[in-house]
Amino acid sequence: MALSALGVGSGLDVNNILTQLMAIERMPQQRLMNQQKTIESQISALGRVKSVLDNFKTASAALSKAENLYSFKGELSDASVARVTGGAGAVAGNYRLEISKLATHHKVASDPGFAPPSTSGTLEIQFGSNTPISIALDAGASLNDVRDAINSAKAGVSATIINGDDGPQLMISSDESGAAKQFTVTGTGGFSSLNFETKETAQDAELKIDNIAITSASNTVKDAITGITLELTATTSAPVSLKVTNDTAPLKEKMEAFVKAYNDVRSTIGELTKFDAANKTAGVLNGDSTVSTVLNQMRNVLTGRHDGVSGAFPTLVSLGISSNADGTLVFNESVFNSATASDFAGVAQTLSTYTAAFEKAVDGLTSTNGVIANRTNGLTATNKSLTDRMESMERLLKQVEDRYRKQFTALDSLMGRLQSTSNYLMSQLSSLQKGWS
Repeated sequence: MALSALGVGSGLDVNNILTQLMAIERMPQQRLMNQQKTIESQISALGRVKSVLDNFKTASAALSKAENLYSFKGELSDASVARVTGGAGAVAGNYRLEISKLATHHKVASDPGFAPPSTSGTLEIQFGSNTPISIALDAGASLNDVRDAINSAKAGVSATIINGDDGPQLMISSDESGAAKQFTVTGTGGFSSLNFETKETAQDAELKIDNIAITSASNTVKDAITGITLELTATTSAPVSLKVTNDTAPLKEKMEAFVKAYNDVRSTIGELTKFDAANKTAGVLNGDSTVSTVLNQMRNVLTGRHDGVSGAFPTLVSLGISSNADGTLVFNESVFNSATASDFAGVAQTLSTYTAAFEKAVDGLTSTNGVIANRTNGLTATNKSLTDRMESMERLLKQVEDRYRKQFTALDSLMGRLQSTSNYLMSQLSSLQKGWS
């Protein structure tokens, strides 16, 4: 008899009874499901911890090499003559700059009135005494065709067409500036009549720094002053002053990012491990030894002593990074400014030592063999085991339900037969009573 027909013979609400019985049978499985949800929440929470640790590692790595912490800026008394940028190796100081020539590209232009020739030929481009570069041209090639052939040849020059008052002219310019990039263009065959006139002669930039002469093929002059790059934009009519100073703004931004990333780790772990006494609820990682290990290692780096720090600034506190009562960090800009003004190299030395230690510690925590990966792998294995157990239990529950169904079907059938017998007997008794009356 189908389950939907159960109770027809007995009059009992068998479907409801069967549902309640199976709910009781499924209670152990439900406990496993709840346990699995907790484990999945823990795996997700550990993923959050790893994410903030990865961010903190990135922020630490940005500070972990002292040579990358130096940044300098240059100030010119006349900013129109050059742009100044500084990098590692620069030294603060004052200089006098004179610019007598800017580096230029060599440029030649064809005569106007070019007509496509009836025979083929070549253009030969020669830099100084180097071997000429030959570019083959077909008969009937237009000025546009000549331009395209030059640009396709990658010969160290670029060609374009300028439409002047006298008609279109082919302009050829050296790709690089400097006196060594002067070149000649000679036509042969049908293109022997294509003549070129020099419009600009390539030259080197010429400048003086503190009366020391410097020649550069480019207007980008690197390391004329160690660690300083000059982008020359104009010549000077009189010497201009150049002041090179430490630029602490980029370092300050990196330190602020470091403090924020550290605090993100603390706040994330705090959220996941907190206990709400009022509601008697605990965070998903409350009591988890993994996060305790993370906090302990970070605390050890923060409060420990490290070889290689500056004697003048031996701690992060001396650089302006101190701890609050809740374990988070705070950045004191005035302390930082005072320290960098006093001994920038010492600041860089201590900061890089501490952040390198943090980077190493976090790398150990988040590596494939670290405590987070090990804990996550253990939870994942447990989660799979629970899934296997629940699948096995589901098969058993199906058998239990089938057994209950058969038993109730048999009971329902029996109750139906008994009911029929009862009805028959009652009918017979009624007939007897009528016969006696």
